[in-house]
Amino acid sequence: MSTDNPAFPRVFTHGEPIWRSESNFIIVANVDGEKEQLWARQISERTFKICCIPFFVYNLALDDIVETDASYCVTKVVERSGRFVFRVWNRSGDKEYLASIVRRLEEFGALVERSSESVIAIDTENEQAAKDVSGWLSQLEQAGHIQYETGML
Repeated sequence: MSTDNPAFPRVFTHGEPIWRSESNFIIVANVDGEKEQLWARQISERTFKICCIPFFVYNLALDDIVETDASYCVTKVVERSGRFVFRVWNRSGDKEYLASIVRRLEEFGALVERSSESVIAIDTENEQAAKDVSGWLSQLEQAGHIQYETGML
């Protein structure tokens, strides 16, 4: 099965969702013609709480409440959690450097999920924490060590 075939879109998955123990369902979100599986907690037949930090889908965060269609694909956010998402690409590919970034983010109180050896998704629980993390990530980016973005468009 080729990932270049639009009939079979690539599906991004979460190996270690941050709130795995709270989840009981996997839903999907569209990402530029591809899909991202999202671990979730079912609230009603088509309503779910997001239990992972989105790696690729924008405008969605940990703990948001979403509604899905009949195929369990996210159609809208019903209630925003107030949490913030960042994504970081470790330009060097150095695993130890990425581990040091993760340790520092945890000191900020951020939650972190790994997408790959060089990409992480970051969750902060409020605007102040997001400002602190963003300021630090901006310094790393200006020094040429990483690239980062927010999860909101």
